[in-house]
Amino acid sequence: MKATYKYHRIGIPTQIPREDETYIAKFKIYTSGYESSPYGVEWLRFEPDSPMPELIKRVPHVAFEVTDLQEALKGKKY
Repeated sequence: MKATYKYHRIGIPTQIPREDETYIAKFKIYTSGYESSPYGVEWLRFEPDSPMPELIKRVPHVAFEVTDLQEALKGKKY
């Protein structure tokens, strides 16, 4: 069965602190905006030693919900 995709959010890295940030200690990241954005915009501010991949820390990215993750990853390089 083919996986289907549903838009979830866009993550945008920033270095500017925001009032409504939530800190996620495990990833050393501050997140904000997602709960209040009608378009699923989430601002991401990383601590210098965050364990997240450099690509995520530097480049905006779109996230999707998928019905079958294994099927969605077939044939993809990741």
